Amino acid sequence: MNGNAKPWLKPVVDFGPIAVFFLAYWKAGLFAATGALMVAAVIVLALSWGMERRVPIVPLVTAAIVLVFGGLTLALD
Repeated sequence: MNGNAKPWLKPVVDFGPIAVFFLAYWKAGLFAATGALMVAAVIVLALSWGMERRVPIVPLVTAAIVLVFGGLTLALD
């Protein structure tokens, strides 16, 4: 990490999407939660890139898997 790293960024990138998923699942059900997870995964990657100019590999791979299988979930109902 660089000298001006934000200490809150790593927990947000790591746990933000799953927290969004559970909140959306609790409020609106599985399909809404899947869509929310997909959007949150992309947002945290963009946030990480915008603030640190790097994207951690684990959230990147996770986002790729979420986008593929979440897209299939939504498309195939």
